[in-house]
Amino acid sequence: EHGAELFVSLHHNADVLPGKKRNSLETYFKMSDFGPSLDLAQCVHKQLALSLHQPENSVLPGNYHVLREFPGPAVLGEPSYISHEDNSFKLGLAPMQRIEAQAYFLGIAEYFSEGVPKIEDIQPADSVPTAQPLVTARVAADRGVPIDPGSVEVRLDGKTVGAVFDPASSQINYLPEQPLNNGIHRLRFS
Repeated sequence: EHGAELFVSLHHNADVLPGKKRNSLETYFKMSDFGPSLDLAQCVHKQLALSLHQPENSVLPGNYHVLREFPGPAVLGEPSYISHEDNSFKLGLAPMQRIEAQAYFLGIAEYFSEGVPKIEDIQPADSVPTAQPLVTARVAADRGVPIDPGSVEVRLDGKTVGAVFDPASSQINYLPEQPLNNGIHRLRFS
């Protein structure tokens, strides 16, 4: 409703098995977004891992409702197991809550400091008269942060395709290898 640029959901996992010894740090990113959501998850996860010194940790794709439904980058953090015998008490203490909150803040700040590029000027913009159209798009860098050419991805109808990114012009070019079938196709840049 408020036009947020990202979504972060804070949680603590629980283990229902006897002994309550499981404890790990897990950061989930929107399963359908291996671009900005994964970038955000990696930044947040790195800061949580540095702050909490949790040896067992991982960044994972997640298909949770809160991640799926947010239109932009989205992550869900599970920094520890509340059911773990050492954590249940510590997590109720303000200093521990502050450590986690600061780690989330630093991860979000790192994500935004890397810049948030935008895709602009996609051509052709509508229907095309040819079965093998040259599609171009310009990538606008944020705050002068250069675009990593290896991070540019183009997907046609859900499948990654061989597009070319020219760093000098900040332009993505994609020419289908085979003629496209008649009908509607979805092209996604990230």
